[in-house]
Amino acid sequence: MWTIGSVYLAAGYEDITDLLCDYAADNKIWRVGAGCDIGNFWIGGVYENEDNGIWDMDNYQISGSYKFGNNKIKAMYADRDWDDDTSDLFDNDNDAWAIGWDYSFSKRSKMYAQYADSDHVLMNDNSLPSGTKGFSFGMVHSF
Repeated sequence: MWTIGSVYLAAGYEDITDLLCDYAADNKIWRVGAGCDIGNFWIGGVYENEDNGIWDMDNYQISGSYKFGNNKIKAMYADRDWDDDTSDLFDNDNDAWAIGWDYSFSKRSKMYAQYADSDHVLMNDNSLPSGTKGFSFGMVHSF
């Protein structure tokens, strides 16, 4: 990871071979990310590509937050485009979004609430649509 003032950049590469399953025997993943603090705003993004000879997947994510007082509101959007070379039957594209709120009691303690929604279509003919929605809340204390 590289930091230049309030901007950070990151890059990564994985070459995974000889896994226990044949479909991912030669899996290559690379990713880049960037983020920037602008006053009370923060914005960041990530791009990732995964290719194993059977599928080629592109993942994109953008997220941001805004701090005011002891509060932070945050949002995220992600999209995955999955090309499967084995069949025209499957369409594993999906997108997801989330919103959240943090309230800091101190530098070490905060409470949070967040909601996330993901849409996923497994079959090209939309016969198996699925999705996941969830709400979470809790407290975090760092020791």
